[in-house]
Amino acid sequence: MLAPMTTYLWDQWTALWNGELADGARILTDDFRIEFGAANLADADALRGPHEFTRFIGEFRARFANLRYRIDAGPFTGDGHVSGRWLADARDAADGPLRTVGGIDILLVSGEKISRAWSVTGTRLL
Repeated sequence: MLAPMTTYLWDQWTALWNGELADGARILTDDFRIEFGAANLADADALRGPHEFTRFIGEFRARFANLRYRIDAGPFTGDGHVSGRWLADARDAADGPLRTVGGIDILLVSGEKISRAWSVTGTRLL
C-alpha cells in the first residue's frame, strides 16, 4: 500500500529540511531532482541525487537562525505522489525578527524513495 510509505517519506522529507541531512540517501533516489518555483532558486534545478541535495539544504539552512519546518496540511497521497503544505519559521540573523513563510511541496515516489520534488514558497509572510 502506497499511503503509509508516502506518509513516512513526507515526515522524513520534513526532517531532512529540519537538518537531519544524514537521512537523505535513505529517502532520495540516486537520480533525485527538485524544481523550485522561485526564480532565485533556479540553479537548484541542476542538483542531482541525495548528496548534492543535502549539501544544498545545509547551505540553505546556514543562512538563517532557528529555521524550523512544520507540517500545516497533509500529507495528501495518491497515484505515486505525496503533497502537503508546510510552514517555516526562521530569523534572518540571530537577533532578527521571527518570520513565518509557507509553501507547498509535491513529491514523486518511485519504489520506496522520493525521485522528484516540486516546491513553491509563498511570497507573503504569514
